[in-house]
Amino acid sequence: MVVPRALCPQDVARSFDGALEVTKKNQKKDKERLEAQQAADMKQEIKQIKQEQVKDLKGFLQQLKIEVKEEEKLVNVSVMEQPKQERKQTLRRKLSDIQGFKVEKEQSYKNQLAEDLEKHKTTLAQKQKDEMRNLEIKFLLSKHDLIRQRENDLWEIERAKLQEKHSILKSNLQEAFLLHNQQLTERHRVVSVTCYLSTAILFSYCA
Repeated sequence: MVVPRALCPQDVARSFDGALEVTKKNQKKDKERLEAQQAADMKQEIKQIKQEQVKDLKGFLQQLKIEVKEEEKLVNVSVMEQPKQERKQTLRRKLSDIQGFKVEKEQSYKNQLAEDLEKHKTTLAQKQKDEMRNLEIKFLLSKHDLIRQRENDLWEIERAKLQEKHSILKSNLQEAFLLHNQQLTERHRVVSVTCYLSTAILFSYCA
């Protein structure tokens, strides 16, 4: 990212705080929206499962009723083979056993339906928990990107300052070198002229 010339650490901090605040607000809205959607999904799915279970239970009870009637018919036939004085008691006992079996089987099926419903609830709850965790991870990644961008911007500012200092120092050194070189050149010229004049004067005296 190219840092604007006027950018300073205070600008970076304000920009970061503003962006982070926007990210937090968006994350809060997304979370509330997801929670509402998840609640609606949970309600709808549980309602649908219960409706299906009502149909399943109705079908099961109808089939169970048919089985019980068949068992009762068989019992009536078998009881007729018993001695007459034992028939009534035997019939009562066997019909009672059939009714007990019917109640037990019906209750077992209802328990299985309830267990299946709880499994569906647990599975859906875990799925929704994962969705919420993914949303939190998304927010943390966005926050991390903002922090990284802030550090990059601060580094660019510091790098620009260092480059400016280096440029000024380099310029000052070049100016000092040129000035020193000019001074040496001028001194050399003065010395040369002085030597030339001295030599000329000396020769004029000798002549």
